[in-house]
Amino acid sequence: MSLLGKRQDAEDVLQRASLTMWKRFPEFDTGTDFGAWSTTVVLNEVKNFRRTSSRSKVLFDETLVDLLAETHSSNPSHLCEEVVFDSLEQCIQKLDPAHQSLLRAVYSEGFSITELAVRDGKPVQTYYNRLSTIRQMLANCMARSSASKLP
Repeated sequence: MSLLGKRQDAEDVLQRASLTMWKRFPEFDTGTDFGAWSTTVVLNEVKNFRRTSSRSKVLFDETLVDLLAETHSSNPSHLCEEVVFDSLEQCIQKLDPAHQSLLRAVYSEGFSITELAVRDGKPVQTYYNRLSTIRQMLANCMARSSASKLP
């Protein structure tokens, strides 16, 4: 959010970054710093978004984006990755099976929303709405879960 300024843009970029990390996770070296790796992926997605986005009339200078990213990554208030992964896993398990199935189809199996809608004979917007609802449920669950695990 601090790198893009608009919540919707930040959510779009985070969505793309999550998908990129999911696809490239086999390339991640276990034992190295996941936080640094994921931050690099997100920063690259921010830069890609800014390059391809013509919607925004106000764009941050590339140097400012790098400075904000560096400041953000050096901030000691980041959640440790174990807390995040544990919280996410627990929150996903709390979802009903249909929601888990939709997440798996989109993020693990690589189906597009359009493909799912065509396959199931439902409007595309239905799936976008469901996915948005699921993301909000996960975000709320993560916020509660992570806050309760921090000192």
